[in-house]
Amino acid sequence: STTLSSSKRESDKKTRKRAFWLLLPFFVLLALKGEDIGADTDQYTLMFQATQFDIFDKYYDRIEGGYRLFLIILTKIFDHPQWQYIIFAVFSFIVFVYFLERNSCKPEWFVLMFLALNLYAFYMTGIRQAIAMTICLLAYEKIKEKKLIWFLLLVVLAMSFHTAAMFFLPAYFIAHLKTTKAKIPLYIIIFVIAAIYNEELFMFAGDAFEIEYGIEETGNGYVMIGLMAIVTVLSFLRLRTLIAYNENNKYLIQLNVIHMGLWMLRLFSRTAERPSMFYTFFTILLIEQLILSIKNKETRAIANVGVTGFATLYFFYRLPSMGITPFEFFWN
Repeated sequence: STTLSSSKRESDKKTRKRAFWLLLPFFVLLALKGEDIGADTDQYTLMFQATQFDIFDKYYDRIEGGYRLFLIILTKIFDHPQWQYIIFAVFSFIVFVYFLERNSCKPEWFVLMFLALNLYAFYMTGIRQAIAMTICLLAYEKIKEKKLIWFLLLVVLAMSFHTAAMFFLPAYFIAHLKTTKAKIPLYIIIFVIAAIYNEELFMFAGDAFEIEYGIEETGNGYVMIGLMAIVTVLSFLRLRTLIAYNENNKYLIQLNVIHMGLWMLRLFSRTAERPSMFYTFFTILLIEQLILSIKNKETRAIANVGVTGFATLYFFYRLPSMGITPFEFFWN
């Protein structure tokens, strides 16, 4: 037992070190980006300046209280609006390294998919929701630890930065449902009902938070839904193998189902893309676990090459429309 515990600590330490160096350059760029990088960066700069001159309420009356408090504290300490992006990047970097240390064996795959599936580009523009999404990574740890109160507190904190975090509230309860193939018909029924009443759901979402961000106009709905369908089908076909390999995979499978459902709704409206982003991290982890749980070395190697190749090609295909190139630093 002592030997196993020592081995796990050594493995976690190696994962943390790899995650640190893999993520560092991307979050340095996130901290030092110029105002033209990211569709909404200029607006966040204006919000910082509006807080400095005490005119925030005049122009931004619908912004969540947690983010407003964040700006108030920052403007009491710093004069330059770039500090908003630096603090945001440092916080996200620390949480990401912690999250990967505890949940990933191959942080290289996570980082590659993080880039390819547009999450990094979103972090370049949607600071409020990105902070909320990062907080929800911490909330996932409370799902695994079965600490409901802490989970709720963290999600409420996330909601104080972006109301869309409300869509992560069901995660705890759905993740703790018994993961069985018998639930597949139930999931299909729920998906069908959601598709039929998608307009009502979108009206609710539209009232809850405004979604007018260029990042959503990606045109990649069918590619993503195809990827989601493959991951979802494979996760249920290999259900026992996945859970035997890592018991926490039962949570990833359930969270991926939510992600799949939201992406089905996304085919009707891009409104669903915002809440779906809270679950993309867990689909990425599930892809990793699907590969690692393959016993045959040759098959695992082929899957590794296939996923790596797809993610790399898809990233470069999407790169021109991500709004992050050509990159400029804030001092340019």
